[in-house]
Amino acid sequence: AFELRDCAQVALVSASPRKGVSLGGGDVQVRIANMPINEQLANGGITASFGSTSAQVVSARKVVPDPTIYPDAPTNEWDVYLTITSPAIDMIGSVTVTLKTGSAQVTFEYVIVQPCDLKVFCASQQLALGGMVLNPFHLETTPPIDETCSFEYCITKDAIPFPTIQRTSVCANDKCTSKPIGVTTGGDLVILTLLDFVAQSAADVSISVSM
Repeated sequence: AFELRDCAQVALVSASPRKGVSLGGGDVQVRIANMPINEQLANGGITASFGSTSAQVVSARKVVPDPTIYPDAPTNEWDVYLTITSPAIDMIGSVTVTLKTGSAQVTFEYVIVQPCDLKVFCASQQLALGGMVLNPFHLETTPPIDETCSFEYCITKDAIPFPTIQRTSVCANDKCTSKPIGVTTGGDLVILTLLDFVAQSAADVSISVSM
């Protein structure tokens, strides 16, 4: 198939995917013809919004036809390739994505869908002995791009490692000891080295002291 376009006009060539979850976090690859770009900036000086919500332009790259391959290509034609991260949006339905720099602007429609409740989905699966739970690490590194409930976000309970303490250090008055002892008044710095302790951030950790 042949693609005909006015070399003087800014035009959307492609955008994929055009659907994502309301939690955001998915990358959208966009190709735009003839959009002005500031190549000194990582985002090309281009702003993006999903409806009224601003979005991050992760990267912008200008590509011109190679004259050794396309000797007859117009010298005033180029494509801009963008990677945009969809933002979290508190709605379900279609929104207009707007990409703009200076007076140049392109738009396209993007569908926001409700993500799968993966905690409920994984807990309902009884294919493995002991059941399954959500794998938070896979969810963080590979967020879902649509509403599909997938087993890839689940892990068997038996596969969750049992945490162990490898090393303990108690520090006070600029001195440290490996013995787990301290004073009743508190104030000691306790440093633990743990193996297979499943936590993504300090907010996931709670500490209690008992006699």
